[in-house]
Amino acid sequence: MGKNDPKKLQDEILNTEKSGVIKDVKRKEETIIGADKKNKKEENIGLMNKETSSREKLREEVQKENKQEKEKMDFLKREDIRTMKKDIKFLREREAIEEGEEISLLGSGKKKHQQKDSTENNSTTSQKPIIPNFSKKTSSQNKILIRLLFIFLIILIGGGGYWFFSNQKQNVVSNNQPTEKKKEEINIPEEFSSLASTQFLNLRKKQRIITAVENLDANSLTAGLTRLVIKDSDGKLVPLNKIETIFGIKLPSEILSKIDAKKFNIVMLKREGKIEKTLIIEDQSKIENPNSYLEKTIKEKISPDNKNDLFESFKSENRNIRCLTKSSEYTLGLCYTTISNYFVVSESFDSMQSTLVGMNDLTRKKIGQLFIVGFKGIAVDSKLKDFISKYYPGGVLMLGENILSTRQIEKLSNGLQAISLEKSGQPLLIAIDQEGDPVSRISFLKELTPQKDITDANNAYQIGLKRGKELKKLGINLNLSPLMDNVNKNDYIYNRTFQKDSETAGGLGKGLIIGQQEAGIFSAVKHFPGYVGMTTNPENKLMITFSDLAINQFKEVMKVNPKFVMTANAIYNSIDSSLPFSFSGKAIKYLKQTLGRSPLIISDDLLQDSLINAYSLKEITSKPIIAGVDMEILSGTKAPVSDALDAFLDAVNNQEVSLDTINTAVSRIIKLKKSL
Repeated sequence: MGKNDPKKLQDEILNTEKSGVIKDVKRKEETIIGADKKNKKEENIGLMNKETSSREKLREEVQKENKQEKEKMDFLKREDIRTMKKDIKFLREREAIEEGEEISLLGSGKKKHQQKDSTENNSTTSQKPIIPNFSKKTSSQNKILIRLLFIFLIILIGGGGYWFFSNQKQNVVSNNQPTEKKKEEINIPEEFSSLASTQFLNLRKKQRIITAVENLDANSLTAGLTRLVIKDSDGKLVPLNKIETIFGIKLPSEILSKIDAKKFNIVMLKREGKIEKTLIIEDQSKIENPNSYLEKTIKEKISPDNKNDLFESFKSENRNIRCLTKSSEYTLGLCYTTISNYFVVSESFDSMQSTLVGMNDLTRKKIGQLFIVGFKGIAVDSKLKDFISKYYPGGVLMLGENILSTRQIEKLSNGLQAISLEKSGQPLLIAIDQEGDPVSRISFLKELTPQKDITDANNAYQIGLKRGKELKKLGINLNLSPLMDNVNKNDYIYNRTFQKDSETAGGLGKGLIIGQQEAGIFSAVKHFPGYVGMTTNPENKLMITFSDLAINQFKEVMKVNPKFVMTANAIYNSIDSSLPFSFSGKAIKYLKQTLGRSPLIISDDLLQDSLINAYSLKEITSKPIIAGVDMEILSGTKAPVSDALDAFLDAVNNQEVSLDTINTAVSRIIKLKKSL
């Protein structure tokens, strides 16, 4: 064969290709083997990383639990529960072993996953019970017991502390029991409590009273009198012996020793942009001649050798005022006077004069609340406004001459309320006699059923409700009804009554009252103890009755709490043979004992011929209040209402009527008005 033998050449080519194929196969095998090795290596690394990560997590959990156990131990140490140390140490050791076991088990689990030999797997399993299975249960039980013991000790310590501090608190309360802090807050007599504003001055620590008073803003005061109540930095009322310094004087010990140090008021008035102050001390009646004590003290202080009188007398508002005018040291011109049972000291004649005007106005406002008055006209005109502005009546009585139409009554009622609220700050009681025929002042209303025609308690309730709604719509809030007089057929008032026995009349009366109450109308049951045995009208002639009194029906209606009970203007021989019932202290006491002290006591109309012919206007107006009547009706049909009110004011100024009696009645009236 030649050099270029084709067969040989073909064989060489085949061998070369075969060799290349083998090399390619080997190369591929090596690549596959390398990839397998790499995959196995990566798998091993992944497993190792997972194992490392798991161990790290376990280590963090162990550290966390160790930290928690350390905090528990620190807490227990702080609480001095030292007897638990060994138990806690034992618990921590057991839990550490348990945690080690869990780590070992996790490691064994990883090996078991990697190794295929079953013998090694059995060997690993044989190493598992380092601690018996019951160890976990024992550890859990210890935890529960320790925690229960810990909770028990906390409760024991807390309970002991509560018992100790409770006893301390009770001891403090017990030690301070005689002191009534609420009473200390009351620095406002009834004279001022309802009809004048109050301003509180709270002193800072170490702040001087006179500085604090001088810094008061006059623009913050309302018109009229304003009480000033001063408290120290602890919230306690500042006593009189410190208050007096704001007037630049020291009250004599003879005065201070005989008065209640808390029974005083500082009254302020805003005048020409400035604050004028007046000190009003209560109960001066206990002091013999306080004026001489005051003048003597001031004279000894500023001019002991001067034999001349340093004070000068003046007249204002019908009061004698003494003022210090002959001393240059008292530039304010100190003045004083007495008003009823008050001793009044002011810093100047002008401030005293303003105070007297304000106090007189305040007295009129208070006194006016005692009266329900009649008036002229069907509208609020200038005369009616002037009358209300001067006398501040507590209520008005609507008579036939004041009534024209539904719209007119509504407008009149609203106008009266507006002027009363503006002038006195108090709403009016607007009263009417709407009994049902034959006495119904508003004859054009639908509900005019006579009392004698009312059949049963439910019928009475429906009538009272309907009548009350009609009155309420017109602005009327007090109906002088029902009549509860149990009288004879021949008695003058018989046709206005229920004409039933006491028990039946009591039930019907309750029905009417409940109905009116639900409509928002006050009821005045009348005329206690009943105009029994009187055949002629007691308004024309003062009557005396010797008849037995039937009052069970009055007792019955008291069960539904009527707000008023009206007294009769007649003499009842069995109670007081010398005075009309409304004038008699014995009679009013009898009423309170029989009916209770809850309802306000209101007189029947006092300006009637029967009383005017027998008594003066001063007696007619003052005797009922002295006896214990809360409110009086003055219709004005037989005598001017203004004359009667002036007579009563004169009696008050002359101390013929006790201010305590007036204050008690006014407080009851205003309390009721708050529900309007």
